[in-house]
Amino acid sequence: MKRSEAELEFFLTGAQTYLDVEDAVEEFRRQVQERCGEVAQLRLADIAQACDQEWAVEQLKDYAEKADVSRYLGKWVAVEGLGRLTFFFGVYRDDGKLAFVTGVWLSRKRTELAPDLWSPRERGSAGK
Repeated sequence: MKRSEAELEFFLTGAQTYLDVEDAVEEFRRQVQERCGEVAQLRLADIAQACDQEWAVEQLKDYAEKADVSRYLGKWVAVEGLGRLTFFFGVYRDDGKLAFVTGVWLSRKRTELAPDLWSPRERGSAGK
């Protein structure tokens, strides 16, 4: 099947645009993960000590997560017996506007571990 000039031009232009955008996104991802790794390297010893863990920077792995309206990138390391520690940069749409967040997540894989650390505290219950 022979394509028309207009159709051929559409696909050629689209392919070039797609590859350019994909390259730019990949480079941004690489830079974000590199910077998250730098932050993790600065803080890893302190966090490891607080979690009673021993981590080396070489144990950090690339982290990427994508949802319908958000994307998270960064580095993560396994926390023995608990879950993972993630240093991240996130971009998302908030009410139709673009927003971003940076931070550190400590996630758990076993919900029965230390439930008092994960449940919301009741207002006015401090000191009881």
